[in-house]
Formats: sequence, C-alpha cells, structure tokens
Amino acid sequence: MDFTEVFPKWFIIAQKPQTANLLFLDQNGVKHVTAEVFKTILQLKRTDFLFYISSATVNRFKEDNSIIKRVPVSANDLDQMNGTNVHRIITEAYRNVIPSEIKYYLAPFSIKKDANVYGLIFGSHHPLGMDKFLRKCWEKDALRGEANFDIDAEGIRLSEPSLFSEMDKPKKLTLFEEELSTDISRQKLRTNKNIYIFALERGFLGKHAKKVIDDLIETGQLPKQSLHISYEAWNKKEPELIKYAKEA
Repeated sequence: MDFTEVFPKWFIIAQKPQTANLLFLDQNGVKHVTAEVFKTILQLKRTDFLFYISSATVNRFKEDNSIIKRVPVSANDLDQMNGTNVHRIITEAYRNVIPSEIKYYLAPFSIKKDANVYGLIFGSHHPLGMDKFLRKCWEKDALRGEANFDIDAEGIRLSEPSLFSEMDKPKKLTLFEEELSTDISRQKLRTNKNIYIFALERGFLGKHAKKVIDDLIETGQLPKQSLHISYEAWNKKEPELIKYAKEA
C-alpha cells in the first residue's frame, strides 16, 4: 500500500498503551515525511525510528520543489548543501521542528557506497536509545561517529599520526570540547546529567564529555572531583553536582 494509506492505519496501532515501536522509513519515502508527519511520529511515546535518505538524490534535486517542499529545509541550508553534508542539514531541519515541549533525540550517520552517499537518521524519545545508536556509530567512525568515510575531508589517519597531535583531532571534536568547556565554566551546566544530555544532543558519548571534565580538572579550572558521565549515571535518581573552585 501507499504510505498515505499505511501510515494512518499503522498509527492507530502504534499509539495504543504499552505499545513499543521501531519505525523504518526508506529513502523512497522521503517525500512523505513532511514536518507534519514527523510531528505526528513524535506523539508516540515508545517509538524509535530509522530514516534512510539518498543524500545524493536530495542534493541532485535540491532545487526541485516537488521534493524539497516536503522536507523542512531553509533556502540558506539549501545553498550550503553538498553531496556529503546532506544528512547533517536534514537532521538539523527536522530537529528545528520538534515542539519545545517534546524531548526527542536525533542523530545522523552517512554511508558512502561507490559514488553515492546515503544518509541514515535515527530518532528516539529516550537517552538510552540514542546512546546505543551512537555507540554503534562511534564503532564505525572513531573520529566523528558520523560516517564510514572522511566526511569533512580532513585527511586524518589514526594509523599514521601527525607530528603534532592537535592536527589529528577532527574539527567537530574540537568545537564540541570548546563549547562544553565554555558552558561548564559559565555554569550553564550544573550536573553530570546535564553534561550527558549535552553530549548526546551533539552526537557524542559520555566518554567524550568525561575527557573534557578531566582536562578542566587537570588544568586547574575545576577542583578535583569525580563525575560519572554515562547513561547509568544519568538514570540514577540523584544527579552529581559539579564542584567549582569557590565551592571546593
């Protein structure tokens, strides 16, 4: 059946109490997952989804209104779009239409096969779902957790390290560490739970955030302390408060 026939029937079943769902949307369905359909999916409490997108196709026809008008991408984003960053732009576009009252996690992963790039977007209401997805992503891509190829064309090879270690750090990781360090220093993030969610929302794992904490302690920007940054720590009832120098 066509998506427009199947989706309403499926939705009735999916929204029943105590029902859990894993929704697959293949690349042929990109024209159907409009902002409104996406918001409808967000209403389902125990639902994760995998959304496959042919990045090459979207980029090739990005000026075709019959496709783009169905995807919530701005004109400025279209100008910035190329054959490899499509998944990032589309993920961010869907993230921007999530209602403020709904907490939902999205993360992309790109797969290059021959000359084409295919984007995969995973969505989950629950941090554990996103944590599990990101762990698999980082197993496949130890540098950025985002693709099976050098998506930022930085030429970094872990098997052939550079003379200067900073040259082997992806820009994405550098920006994450700088943003997290700044937010901690300005006390925008006050607990280990805040830090863990901060990392997940940017496609990073708890261990990446933990390294930032350790560096801040080592450089004296934070007093010595033990913070646990993981799903297990997030799932505990009581959060761990960040200790600042004046509070030590």
